[in-house]
Amino acid sequence: MLKKRAVVTPDKHFPYADIPAIKAVCKAIELVEPNIYVDLGDTGEWEAFSKHKWRGKQKPPLEYLIDDFDRDVKNVNAGMDIIDEALDKVNCKEKYFCEGNHEEWLNYTVAEHPYLPQYLVSNALKLKERGYVYYPNGKYLDIDKLSFYHGNHYGGNIIQLHI
Repeated sequence: MLKKRAVVTPDKHFPYADIPAIKAVCKAIELVEPNIYVDLGDTGEWEAFSKHKWRGKQKPPLEYLIDDFDRDVKNVNAGMDIIDEALDKVNCKEKYFCEGNHEEWLNYTVAEHPYLPQYLVSNALKLKERGYVYYPNGKYLDIDKLSFYHGNHYGGNIIQLHI
């Protein structure tokens, strides 16, 4: 029986990620040589897409927000590139992305502006091209007897063992 080794990371919030911590994750990936990687979401802060940014203020017209949206997409992808580079070094092919509540903000933006599909989470993060299986927020990822979920609706990230 093939032993499975996994690395699971939650809440990196690129571009505000703790870079020494990200480097430690990459070193752990190189040491553990996982068969599986699970990103538990909130990979990006996604500040430009956040409804909280405009609380109590007048939101500017969409054309003034596009540069900020693109900057967020670029920054989060750059962060994911760092981790993907470590995963590529150890030939980890089984990769999963569990959407977090911060990623939901992108989908809400596209729901409001359906002519901007490039900002859907799966498109903005190029998940298919990166080789990730995408799990929208609210859907559990089950691997053998383990379930993974971002958990923003339940007070924290969840990794549950089913015996």
